[in-house]
Amino acid sequence: MKTYGQLLHRKGSWIIETEPHVIIRLRRVFQRISKPKPIEGETKQMICLTDTLETSRELEWFLTRFPLKPENGATELRLAERAAKHRDAEHQVQELLSREPGKKPVKAPEFRTAIPVRDYQKEGAQLGLLTGGTLLAWDMGLGKSACSIYMLLDPRTRPALIVTLTALPDQWESEVRKFAPKLTTHVIRSTRPYDIAKACGGKFPDVLIISYSKIAGWKDDLIVNSFIVDEIQEFRSGADTKKGAAGQAIAKRAKFVLGLSGTPFANMGGEAYHIFEIIRSGYLGTYREFTTEWCVGDSENAGRVKLKDPVAFGSYLRHAGLMDRKTKADVGRELPKLNKIIQIVDHDHDHLRSIQDRARALAETILSKTERTRGAKMQASEEFSNILRRVTGEAKAPWVADLVRLLVESGESVLCYLWHRSVYAIILERLKDLNPCMFTGSESPAQKAESKRKFCAGETKVLLMSLRAGTGLDGLQHNCSTVVHGELDWTPMAHDQGTTRIYRDGQTKPVFAYFPLADDGSDPVVSDVLGVKRSQLEGVRDLSVGMDALPPVDMNHVKLLAETYLSRTRKSA
Repeated sequence: MKTYGQLLHRKGSWIIETEPHVIIRLRRVFQRISKPKPIEGETKQMICLTDTLETSRELEWFLTRFPLKPENGATELRLAERAAKHRDAEHQVQELLSREPGKKPVKAPEFRTAIPVRDYQKEGAQLGLLTGGTLLAWDMGLGKSACSIYMLLDPRTRPALIVTLTALPDQWESEVRKFAPKLTTHVIRSTRPYDIAKACGGKFPDVLIISYSKIAGWKDDLIVNSFIVDEIQEFRSGADTKKGAAGQAIAKRAKFVLGLSGTPFANMGGEAYHIFEIIRSGYLGTYREFTTEWCVGDSENAGRVKLKDPVAFGSYLRHAGLMDRKTKADVGRELPKLNKIIQIVDHDHDHLRSIQDRARALAETILSKTERTRGAKMQASEEFSNILRRVTGEAKAPWVADLVRLLVESGESVLCYLWHRSVYAIILERLKDLNPCMFTGSESPAQKAESKRKFCAGETKVLLMSLRAGTGLDGLQHNCSTVVHGELDWTPMAHDQGTTRIYRDGQTKPVFAYFPLADDGSDPVVSDVLGVKRSQLEGVRDLSVGMDALPPVDMNHVKLLAETYLSRTRKSA
C-alpha cells in the first residue's frame, strides 16, 4: 500500500511529513494548521498539529485516505488509543445530552443531600464527572452552585477547591453546609500558603474556598481533585495575569473542572480560549491554532479577536461536552417578565463642554496618522475613555437621581448601578433624604453585608452598587424588582450580571431594568458597542441566532468613540 509520508509524535504534537498536495487536503480538514515548513532536500513538507483527543481521531480518519507510515509502534498505538478515547467520550456525552426531556438521566449519580437537587442539576454534575471539564453556561438563578456541590458528593472529586469573587467565600461555605452538611470546609483568608490540615485540627477538609484575589499566592500549593470556578470570566485574560496563571496551573493538576457563568466572556469571543484552557486544557489546541480556526482580528489581543461564526462555535462546544447551556424556559422555571427600558434623559450640556478642549486633543492623538508611539496612543485612549465616560455620568446624574426618586415615590425599592466616585457623590447628595446604602469597592465586607441587610429589610429604598461589585450576590430579589443602570460599562456582561441580582429564582414580580441614556457624550457609542459585543456571546449561547442577525464588529471602540466625538464637536462649533 502506498504511503504519503511519515507520522511522528514530539512533545504533545503530531508531526506530519508529507507531499504538498496532501498538505492542501490536511489544511481543508484541520483549519487550525499554520503554514507548513519545507524539509530541506525533500519534496515533502512538514506540519505540526497539537495532539488533542479530537485531532487524533480526525487524523486517524484522514489516514484512511492518505496513509502515513508511523515512526514506530508506540506512535501507531498512541494514535489508535487517543482516537478510541475520543469516540467513547463523544458517545457518552451525546447519549446524555440527547435524552428526551423528562426522562431520568443516563447513569445519573445519586447522592443524598440535605436539600433536594433537581434532575437537570444532577445531569450537570454527571456531565462534569463524565467529561472531566465543562462549562455550565446556565441562566443566572438556575442553581449552578447546587449542581457543583452535588458533584462534590462523589468521593473522586475530593478534596475540592472553589474559587470565587472577593465578597462570596462565606456565601459559598454557607451553601455547602446547607446542601451537604457532612462535607468539611475551610475558607482560605491569606495570600500566603500555610498548613491547611494543621489549621483545620489535623485533617485536610473536603472543600477549600478561596477568592480570586488570593489565588496567585497558592499557585504551587493547591493540589486538588476538582476545581470549581465561580464566575469563570475572571480568567478571561489567561496566563498573562498572576491569577490566570495560577488558575491554569491548578486546573491542569485537577481531575475535574467545572466552570460556572451565564456570561463566560466579557468582550469579544477570543477570550473564550482562555476560559476553555481552564475547563479542559489543550482541547482547542494552541492559542494560535484556535484563532486560526475560529477567529478573525488581532490575535495578539484576545479581547479584540472576533469569532467568525459564534453560532457554529457554540454548537461545537455543546457537541464536545465543553459547555452546557440551559435557560429558565428549558427547565420550566421561567420568571415573571423582564422589561428593559431605554430612556433618554436630559444632561448638563455646559458640563460636557467643559472638557471639550482636553477631549479633542486626546481624540486627535488617538486618530493621528503621524509618527506616535503605540504607548502614547494607548495612554490617550485610556484617558479619553475615562474622562468622557466620567463627565457623561456627571452630566446626566441629576436626572438619573430624579428617575430613582420617582420610582421610590411610586413604591419601588431601587437597585442603582454606578461607577465613578464623582457620580456617586452627586446621586448621594440629591437623594440624601432617602438614606441610600452603598455596596462598592470602597466598603468592607462587613459594611457591604450591612448595606444588603438594610436594603432587604426595607430600612432603605435605595441601594447604590458598583457596576462590578455585586456579581454572585443573592437575596435582593425578595425585596426589589427595579434596577437602574445609571452609568454604562463597556461590556454587556456587567449589565446582565447587575440585572440578575434581582431577576433570579425567588423573584415574584415583573422586573424593570432602566437604562437612562444621554444623547451626547459617551453614551451613544458605548450603547452601540454593547450591542456588538453581545452578539458574540449570544451567538455562542443561543443556537437560534442566525449569523445574518449579528451586526458587524468594530474592534477598536475607543477609536470609534474618538471619531464620533470629533465629528459632533466640529458640527456644534
